[in-house]
Amino acid sequence: MASGLFVPVCATLPGHPKFKRLCKELDVDSVTGVGTLVLLWAWVVQYFHDGYLHNVTASEINDVCGWDIGNTEPGVLVEKLILCGFIEEIDGCFYVHSWDKYAGRLQRSRAKTKKRMRNMRERARNVTVTYANVHARAETKEKEKEKEKVDKEKEKEKEKKSKSSCSETQKRDSKLDEKNSGKPPLCKNSKLDPVIFTVGTNGKIKLWDFRESKLREYESLYPGMDVKHQVHKALQWIRDNPGNRKTAKGMPSFLTRWLGKANDSGRAPPKEANNETLGDRVLEGFEHRNPTQEDLDCALGGDDDDG
Repeated sequence: MASGLFVPVCATLPGHPKFKRLCKELDVDSVTGVGTLVLLWAWVVQYFHDGYLHNVTASEINDVCGWDIGNTEPGVLVEKLILCGFIEEIDGCFYVHSWDKYAGRLQRSRAKTKKRMRNMRERARNVTVTYANVHARAETKEKEKEKEKVDKEKEKEKEKKSKSSCSETQKRDSKLDEKNSGKPPLCKNSKLDPVIFTVGTNGKIKLWDFRESKLREYESLYPGMDVKHQVHKALQWIRDNPGNRKTAKGMPSFLTRWLGKANDSGRAPPKEANNETLGDRVLEGFEHRNPTQEDLDCALGGDDDDG
Protein backbone atom coordinates (compact mmCIF):
# COMPACT_ATOMS: atom_id res chain seq x y z
CA MET A 1 0.00 0.00 0.00
CA ALA A 2 1.35 3.40 -0.95
CA SER A 3 2.67 5.65 1.80
CA GLY A 4 0.18 8.27 3.01
CA LEU A 5 -2.98 6.48 1.83
CA PHE A 6 -5.70 5.74 4.37
CA VAL A 7 -9.28 4.48 4.41
CA PRO A 8 -11.91 6.66 6.12
CA VAL A 9 -14.22 4.53 8.31
CA CYS A 10 -17.26 6.20 9.82
CA ALA A 11 -17.71 5.69 13.59
CA THR A 12 -21.40 4.81 13.05
CA LEU A 13 -20.57 1.85 10.76
CA PRO A 14 -20.91 -0.96 13.38
CA GLY A 15 -24.47 0.12 14.29
CA HIS A 16 -25.65 0.90 10.74
CA PRO A 17 -28.60 -1.27 9.53
CA LYS A 18 -26.84 -2.07 6.23
CA PHE A 19 -23.78 -3.34 8.08
CA LYS A 20 -25.87 -5.44 10.51
CA ARG A 21 -27.76 -6.99 7.60
CA LEU A 22 -24.42 -7.82 5.83
CA CYS A 23 -23.09 -9.58 8.94
CA LYS A 24 -26.36 -11.52 9.20
CA GLU A 25 -26.35 -12.52 5.50
CA LEU A 26 -22.69 -13.64 5.70
CA ASP A 27 -23.21 -15.21 9.13
CA VAL A 28 -20.15 -13.42 10.63
CA ASP A 29 -19.54 -11.22 13.63
CA SER A 30 -19.07 -7.44 13.40
CA VAL A 31 -15.27 -7.66 13.65
CA THR A 32 -15.08 -9.90 10.58
CA GLY A 33 -17.61 -7.70 8.78
CA VAL A 34 -15.62 -4.50 9.43
CA GLY A 35 -12.39 -6.24 8.37
CA THR A 36 -13.98 -7.41 5.13
CA LEU A 37 -15.17 -3.92 4.19
CA VAL A 38 -11.88 -2.23 5.17
CA LEU A 39 -9.86 -4.66 3.05
CA LEU A 40 -12.15 -3.98 0.08
CA TRP A 41 -12.05 -0.20 0.46
CA ALA A 42 -8.24 -0.13 0.95
CA TRP A 43 -7.79 -2.06 -2.29
CA VAL A 44 -10.10 0.31 -4.18
CA VAL A 45 -8.38 3.43 -2.77
CA GLN A 46 -5.02 2.15 -3.97
CA TYR A 47 -5.92 0.91 -7.46
CA PHE A 48 -9.38 2.25 -8.45
CA HIS A 49 -9.55 5.93 -7.57
CA ASP A 50 -12.94 6.49 -9.22
CA GLY A 51 -14.59 3.55 -7.43
CA TYR A 52 -15.20 1.51 -10.62
CA LEU A 53 -13.68 -1.98 -10.47
CA HIS A 54 -12.91 -2.37 -14.17
CA ASN A 55 -12.31 -5.94 -15.34
CA VAL A 56 -12.52 -7.27 -11.77
CA THR A 57 -14.22 -10.63 -11.10
CA ALA A 58 -16.04 -11.88 -8.02
CA SER A 59 -13.21 -14.34 -7.37
CA GLU A 60 -10.66 -11.48 -7.22
CA ILE A 61 -12.85 -9.61 -4.72
CA ASN A 62 -12.97 -12.78 -2.63
CA ASP A 63 -9.19 -13.03 -2.59
CA VAL A 64 -8.75 -9.36 -1.70
CA CYS A 65 -11.15 -9.61 1.23
CA GLY A 66 -9.64 -12.92 2.41
CA TRP A 67 -13.05 -14.54 2.15
CA ASP A 68 -12.67 -18.30 2.53
CA ILE A 69 -15.00 -18.85 5.42
CA GLY A 70 -16.84 -22.17 5.11
CA ASN A 71 -15.43 -22.61 1.58
CA THR A 72 -18.42 -20.75 0.18
CA GLU A 73 -18.81 -20.06 -3.49
CA PRO A 74 -16.75 -17.11 -4.85
CA GLY A 75 -19.85 -15.18 -5.91
CA VAL A 76 -21.55 -15.33 -2.50
CA LEU A 77 -19.57 -12.40 -0.98
CA VAL A 78 -20.17 -10.10 -3.96
CA GLU A 79 -23.83 -11.12 -4.06
CA LYS A 80 -24.31 -10.23 -0.36
CA LEU A 81 -22.39 -6.92 -0.78
CA ILE A 82 -24.69 -5.98 -3.65
CA LEU A 83 -27.75 -7.10 -1.70
CA CYS A 84 -26.83 -4.96 1.31
CA GLY A 85 -25.94 -1.90 -0.81
CA PHE A 86 -22.16 -1.82 -0.44
CA ILE A 87 -21.48 -2.59 -4.12
CA GLU A 88 -23.44 -1.78 -7.27
CA GLU A 89 -23.24 -3.42 -10.67
CA ILE A 90 -23.39 -0.87 -13.48
CA ASP A 91 -23.17 -2.06 -17.09
CA GLY A 92 -21.39 -5.25 -16.04
CA CYS A 93 -18.85 -3.37 -13.91
CA PHE A 94 -18.73 -3.39 -10.11
CA TYR A 95 -18.87 0.06 -8.44
CA VAL A 96 -18.43 0.82 -4.73
CA HIS A 97 -21.61 2.50 -3.52
CA SER A 98 -21.33 6.30 -2.86
CA TRP A 99 -17.58 6.11 -3.45
CA ASP A 100 -17.34 9.69 -4.71
CA LYS A 101 -19.26 10.95 -1.66
CA TYR A 102 -16.96 9.37 0.89
CA ALA A 103 -13.68 8.42 -0.76
CA GLY A 104 -13.98 11.22 -3.32
CA ARG A 105 -13.27 13.71 -0.58
CA LEU A 106 -10.12 11.77 0.15
CA GLN A 107 -9.07 11.94 -3.51
CA ARG A 108 -9.77 15.67 -3.66
CA SER A 109 -7.81 16.19 -0.45
CA ARG A 110 -4.93 14.19 -1.89
CA ALA A 111 -5.04 16.31 -5.08
CA LYS A 112 -4.99 19.52 -3.02
CA THR A 113 -2.09 18.19 -0.97
CA LYS A 114 -0.16 17.37 -4.14
CA LYS A 115 -0.85 20.82 -5.53
CA ARG A 116 0.16 22.49 -2.25
CA MET A 117 3.39 20.51 -2.09
CA ARG A 118 4.12 21.28 -5.73
CA ASN A 119 3.59 25.00 -5.08
CA MET A 120 5.82 24.84 -2.02
CA ARG A 121 8.60 23.21 -4.03
CA GLU A 122 8.15 25.80 -6.78
CA ARG A 123 8.35 28.64 -4.26
CA ALA A 124 11.46 27.09 -2.77
CA ARG A 125 13.03 26.99 -6.23
CA ASN A 126 11.96 30.59 -6.84
CA VAL A 127 13.45 31.68 -3.55
CA THR A 128 16.70 29.98 -4.51
CA VAL A 129 16.63 31.60 -7.94
CA THR A 130 15.69 34.97 -6.44
CA TYR A 131 18.54 34.76 -3.97
CA ALA A 132 20.89 33.90 -6.81
CA ASN A 133 19.56 36.83 -8.84
CA VAL A 134 19.91 39.23 -5.90
CA HIS A 135 23.43 37.98 -5.30
CA ALA A 136 24.27 38.41 -8.99
CA ARG A 137 22.80 41.93 -9.03
CA ALA A 138 24.77 42.83 -5.91
CA GLU A 139 27.97 41.60 -7.56
CA THR A 140 27.14 43.58 -10.70
CA LYS A 141 26.57 46.75 -8.67
CA GLU A 142 29.87 46.22 -6.87
CA LYS A 143 31.65 45.83 -10.20
CA GLU A 144 29.97 48.98 -11.54
CA LYS A 145 31.04 50.91 -8.43
CA GLU A 146 34.60 49.67 -8.81
CA LYS A 147 34.60 50.62 -12.49
CA GLU A 148 33.19 54.08 -11.69
CA LYS A 149 35.86 54.55 -9.05
CA VAL A 150 38.61 53.55 -11.50
CA ASP A 151 37.16 55.89 -14.15
CA LYS A 152 37.14 58.80 -11.68
CA GLU A 153 40.74 58.11 -10.76
CA LYS A 154 41.66 58.05 -14.45
CA GLU A 155 39.88 61.38 -14.97
CA LYS A 156 41.78 62.89 -12.06
CA GLU A 157 45.05 61.63 -13.52
CA LYS A 158 44.16 63.13 -16.90
CA GLU A 159 43.33 66.48 -15.27
CA LYS A 160 46.64 66.45 -13.39
CA LYS A 161 48.53 65.64 -16.58
CA SER A 162 46.62 68.32 -18.46
CA LYS A 163 47.36 70.93 -15.79
CA SER A 164 50.99 69.86 -15.71
CA SER A 165 51.16 70.08 -19.50
CA CYS A 166 49.56 73.55 -19.48
CA SER A 167 51.99 74.69 -16.81
CA GLU A 168 54.95 73.38 -18.80
CA THR A 169 53.61 75.07 -21.96
CA GLN A 170 53.27 78.37 -20.13
CA LYS A 171 56.80 78.03 -18.80
CA ARG A 172 58.13 77.32 -22.30
CA ASP A 173 56.23 80.31 -23.72
CA SER A 174 57.57 82.52 -20.94
CA LYS A 175 61.11 81.35 -21.58
CA LEU A 176 60.64 81.86 -25.32
CA ASP A 177 59.36 85.41 -24.76
CA GLU A 178 62.27 86.10 -22.45
CA LYS A 179 64.69 84.73 -25.02
CA ASN A 180 63.17 86.72 -27.89
CA SER A 181 62.97 89.98 -26.01
CA GLY A 182 66.22 89.61 -24.15
CA LYS A 183 64.43 90.82 -21.00
CA PRO A 184 62.21 89.10 -18.45
CA PRO A 185 58.48 89.35 -19.24
CA LEU A 186 56.62 92.11 -17.51
CA CYS A 187 53.45 91.68 -15.50
CA LYS A 188 50.51 93.50 -17.02
CA ASN A 189 48.85 96.31 -15.02
CA SER A 190 51.75 96.49 -12.59
CA LYS A 191 54.35 99.15 -11.86
CA LEU A 192 56.82 97.08 -13.91
CA ASP A 193 54.62 97.45 -17.02
CA PRO A 194 54.43 101.21 -17.61
CA VAL A 195 52.07 102.90 -20.05
CA ILE A 196 53.75 104.15 -23.23
CA PHE A 197 50.77 105.58 -25.13
CA THR A 198 47.11 106.25 -24.29
CA VAL A 199 44.37 106.69 -26.86
CA GLY A 200 40.64 107.35 -26.66
CA THR A 201 38.30 104.45 -27.60
CA ASN A 202 34.63 103.81 -28.25
CA GLY A 203 32.39 101.70 -26.02
CA LYS A 204 32.19 101.46 -22.23
CA ILE A 205 35.97 101.69 -21.85
CA LYS A 206 36.89 105.20 -22.99
CA LEU A 207 40.69 104.87 -22.87
CA TRP A 208 43.13 102.19 -23.92
CA ASP A 209 46.75 101.97 -22.74
CA PHE A 210 49.60 100.68 -24.90
CA ARG A 211 52.05 99.20 -22.40
CA GLU A 212 55.68 98.09 -22.39
CA SER A 213 54.74 94.38 -22.37
CA LYS A 214 52.73 94.77 -25.57
CA LEU A 215 55.65 96.60 -27.20
CA ARG A 216 57.92 93.68 -26.39
CA GLU A 217 55.47 91.24 -27.93
CA TYR A 218 55.45 93.17 -31.20
CA GLU A 219 59.24 93.64 -31.15
CA SER A 220 59.66 89.86 -30.85
CA LEU A 221 57.43 89.44 -33.95
CA TYR A 222 59.14 92.20 -35.97
CA PRO A 223 62.72 92.37 -34.69
CA GLY A 224 63.93 94.54 -37.62
CA MET A 225 61.15 97.14 -37.35
CA ASP A 226 60.90 100.30 -35.30
CA VAL A 227 57.71 99.06 -33.61
CA LYS A 228 57.28 101.98 -31.24
CA HIS A 229 57.39 104.44 -34.12
CA GLN A 230 54.78 102.46 -36.10
CA VAL A 231 52.48 102.21 -33.07
CA HIS A 232 52.84 105.93 -32.53
CA LYS A 233 51.84 106.53 -36.16
CA ALA A 234 48.81 104.20 -35.84
CA LEU A 235 47.56 105.90 -32.67
CA GLN A 236 48.06 109.35 -34.23
CA TRP A 237 46.06 108.24 -37.26
CA ILE A 238 43.19 107.29 -34.90
CA ARG A 239 43.34 110.66 -33.19
CA ASP A 240 43.27 112.43 -36.55
CA ASN A 241 40.38 110.27 -37.77
CA PRO A 242 37.93 110.02 -34.83
CA GLY A 243 35.34 108.37 -37.06
CA ASN A 244 37.66 105.34 -37.20
CA ARG A 245 38.17 105.16 -33.46
CA LYS A 246 38.24 101.55 -32.19
CA THR A 247 36.98 99.88 -29.06
CA ALA A 248 39.42 98.93 -26.31
CA LYS A 249 38.92 95.27 -27.22
CA GLY A 250 39.61 95.94 -30.91
CA MET A 251 42.85 97.94 -30.44
CA PRO A 252 45.28 94.95 -30.28
CA SER A 253 43.94 93.44 -33.52
CA PHE A 254 44.06 96.89 -35.19
CA LEU A 255 47.71 97.37 -34.24
CA THR A 256 48.54 93.82 -35.36
CA ARG A 257 47.08 94.52 -38.79
CA TRP A 258 48.84 97.90 -38.99
CA LEU A 259 52.23 96.42 -38.13
CA GLY A 260 51.72 93.48 -40.46
CA LYS A 261 50.98 95.76 -43.40
CA ALA A 262 53.94 97.99 -42.56
CA ASN A 263 56.23 95.00 -42.40
CA ASP A 264 54.91 93.46 -45.66
CA SER A 265 55.14 96.75 -47.57
CA GLY A 266 58.83 97.19 -46.73
CA ARG A 267 58.37 100.93 -46.13
CA ALA A 268 58.74 100.74 -42.35
CA PRO A 269 62.04 102.27 -41.19
CA PRO A 270 64.41 99.65 -39.75
CA LYS A 271 65.54 99.60 -36.17
CA GLU A 272 68.97 101.18 -35.73
CA ALA A 273 71.95 99.16 -34.54
CA ASN A 274 72.27 100.95 -31.20
CA ASN A 275 68.67 99.91 -30.45
CA GLU A 276 67.65 103.59 -30.52
CA THR A 277 64.46 103.74 -32.53
CA LEU A 278 63.19 106.60 -34.62
CA GLY A 279 60.30 106.87 -32.20
CA ASP A 280 62.79 107.42 -29.38
CA ARG A 281 64.40 110.31 -31.30
CA VAL A 282 61.03 111.82 -32.10
CA LEU A 283 59.98 111.61 -28.45
CA GLU A 284 63.34 112.79 -27.19
CA GLY A 285 62.88 115.57 -24.70
CA PHE A 286 59.42 114.39 -23.70
CA GLU A 287 58.93 112.92 -20.26
CA HIS A 288 57.46 109.39 -20.00
CA ARG A 289 54.74 109.39 -17.40
CA ASN A 290 51.28 108.00 -16.76
CA PRO A 291 48.56 110.43 -17.91
CA THR A 292 46.64 112.45 -15.34
CA GLN A 293 42.90 113.01 -15.37
CA GLU A 294 43.51 116.46 -16.85
CA ASP A 295 45.53 114.91 -19.70
CA LEU A 296 42.78 112.38 -20.33
CA ASP A 297 40.06 115.05 -20.41
CA CYS A 298 42.21 117.06 -22.80
CA ALA A 299 42.76 114.01 -25.02
CA LEU A 300 39.05 113.16 -25.12
CA GLY A 301 38.10 116.77 -25.68
CA GLY A 302 40.56 117.05 -28.53
CA ASP A 303 38.91 114.04 -30.21
CA ASP A 304 35.48 115.63 -29.91
CA ASP A 305 36.78 118.91 -31.40
CA ASP A 306 38.25 117.00 -34.29
CA GLY A 307 34.94 115.37 -34.90
